[in-house]
Amino acid sequence: VLARKIDADAKALGDPDAAVWSGADGASVDLAATPLALQPSAYLAKTERARPVGRVKQVRVRSLHNGSEIAFHLEWEDSAREDTITDNDAFPDGAALLFPLREGAPLMTMGSDEKPVAAWHWRADRPAHARSNVAQGLGSTRIVDEDSIATAASWRDGRWRLVFRRPLRVSGAENEVIQIGVGDTLQVAFAVWEGGNGERGGLKSFSRGWHPVTLEN
Repeated sequence: VLARKIDADAKALGDPDAAVWSGADGASVDLAATPLALQPSAYLAKTERARPVGRVKQVRVRSLHNGSEIAFHLEWEDSAREDTITDNDAFPDGAALLFPLREGAPLMTMGSDEKPVAAWHWRADRPAHARSNVAQGLGSTRIVDEDSIATAASWRDGRWRLVFRRPLRVSGAENEVIQIGVGDTLQVAFAVWEGGNGERGGLKSFSRGWHPVTLEN
């Protein structure tokens, strides 16, 4: 995917239905269910065996930047909008971007002690910001901040359209956040949770490999 450089303000970049996205390069990324054997929760691994997870099979990905901020636009099919938690067995829809913080960071295990990954995690019940997380292996995810990544989403006609928007560079520990420069090629992975299918935590659809995203000079 090429993240084209455009003359657009934060409002346009951050609007999932803005006209700027109609001309952005895009790619369809196949998703697969996270194997139950890799669930960090033994309870989920045992109790969810009868329910097929990973219902979302594909996500459409686009990216743009304006020289100071980058935005990722994700679009996927979901027949029902789940954006509230009404009971213990109700879960919101969600999506995430993952980035290796060290070359060779393993995606399947959410990083390792020596090679962590960063994750931008959005949930439909927290619509305005994604959480910036860091992980060093299954079950090790922790929140770095909840303010630097702005998000906006719209759902209509059975499809979610979601934008993550963040400054290219942010303050924070170098080992816990990804710093981005114009001309860089990022390695990115994608995950989607369909809340109506009981997906939460490690139960999700995800891309099985890293995908390159290059910021146009």
